[in-house]
Amino acid sequence: MNGLDKLKEFINLVDSDTATPGGGSVSALVGSFGCALARMYGHLSVNKKAFLSLEEDVREEFVKNLNELNKIKDLLFELIEHDSNVYQELMNAFKLPKSSDEEIEIRKAKIKESSLKVTDSPLKMMEVAFTGLVCASKLYGLGNKNALSDLIVGIYLLEASIKGAYQNVKINLSSLDEDKVRYYETKSEEILKEANAIISKLNPSL
Repeated sequence: MNGLDKLKEFINLVDSDTATPGGGSVSALVGSFGCALARMYGHLSVNKKAFLSLEEDVREEFVKNLNELNKIKDLLFELIEHDSNVYQELMNAFKLPKSSDEEIEIRKAKIKESSLKVTDSPLKMMEVAFTGLVCASKLYGLGNKNALSDLIVGIYLLEASIKGAYQNVKINLSSLDEDKVRYYETKSEEILKEANAIISKLNPSL
């Protein structure tokens, strides 16, 4: 099975009556693709005459961000499966027996624990994708002009990854304690605000 066959299999799995993989996993995949495209822009730039004419510190910073994007790409890819796994863990918690007071307490504790995990996962996704957005935005305008559209698509995908993960944070808040709700709301909204600022700063270039 080649790469496209595996990708098609994943897409068809999303397009099914199973709850996983869902919006969280797809957001992580989209972010990973965004990093890959930003790196493609970099690969097509570093040996070009225009890039080599830049100041050494500018080139070093460019390569540094390119290398960081590789780590972020891999982290986001790992979160594809992680997000599905923690959601499945929550679904399993809801299926636990509740025939006695003891079973009810065990089930309640497991649901609470799993609810935190399914909220942590997209928040982590937002944090990682945001770092990717920062790195990708720093490449803008320094590389191969003929590949600029690939970087722009990559930036848009990282933005989509952040916003998709944000929606997954929001939808899980109703199952959390009030103090946890405030924490996740504050953290996720801060990241979203900063991401929007980066995109706005790049416009109308994008």
